[in-house]
Amino acid sequence: MKKLLLLFLFSVFFSLGSFAQTQFGFKAGYNNFTSFIESDGIKFTESSPGVYAGFLADITVSENFHLQPEAIYSHIFPNQGDAYQSIYIPVLGKYYIAESGFHLMAGPQAHWRLELDTEVFNAIGIDAIFGAGFDITKHFFAEIRYGFELTNRFKDDVLSVQGTSLAKLRARTLQIGVGYKL
Repeated sequence: MKKLLLLFLFSVFFSLGSFAQTQFGFKAGYNNFTSFIESDGIKFTESSPGVYAGFLADITVSENFHLQPEAIYSHIFPNQGDAYQSIYIPVLGKYYIAESGFHLMAGPQAHWRLELDTEVFNAIGIDAIFGAGFDITKHFFAEIRYGFELTNRFKDDVLSVQGTSLAKLRARTLQIGVGYKL
């Protein structure tokens, strides 16, 4: 599956190069990962810091609207237990506010949690993300975004009684970072 994912990402980024107004770049920053577990009215929350790095393609659709697919690797350092890694694949719509350099972004994101017990957990989740950014120069930018998971990470057949899920596990992600477009 990892080889197939890498092949897919390579083909997407390679095909984006055929667009005349496409800029490629990379980004890195701080990642705060928060897990929310809810079962029978009891809620548990745990936040863990981390870092992320990745690649992007900024495709100009119109003067004020861009599409930005990305591939991001995240490394999380939980308060208890071993560190873990994730791969994020967002596809963002970016709306530039006039010629200010500020932009708003939103879109879906696939989230692969690596090294996860797939007998209990779903390794892949779908997130909705939104955020804002600022182009400092033609090449440098800064951004902040927030993502919330729409899918339950617990497998339905593991924690259910008569088809009703007993527990829900979802994540929230805050990312603050900088990047450079070539």
